[in-house]
Amino acid sequence: MAYALPDRMALVYHNITPPEYFLGVHPLLVQQCFMGRRELRAYVDRVTLALGDSEFNRQELEAAGFRETAVLPVVPSFAHLDVPPSQFLRGNSTTSGST
Repeated sequence: MAYALPDRMALVYHNITPPEYFLGVHPLLVQQCFMGRRELRAYVDRVTLALGDSEFNRQELEAAGFRETAVLPVVPSFAHLDVPPSQFLRGNSTTSGST
């Protein structure tokens, strides 16, 4: 558990779903989300900088009591798009549709 480490730390937060979203649907998830949100508050005095992956999550951190917060967005890789387009997907531009 990171909390056992003696040093101050930075936290990157991707959200813990509010437990009430699972009420009447999945009791174990209610419990786990409740415990996760409670554990998050334990880090308030240990964390130097709390980063949310969105402004919404940064605001959650601030509401939980973290003093220094910022947004560190998740930036996906688009390298898989750096290829010539598929001729199959583009269709055959030379066909007029007549036989």
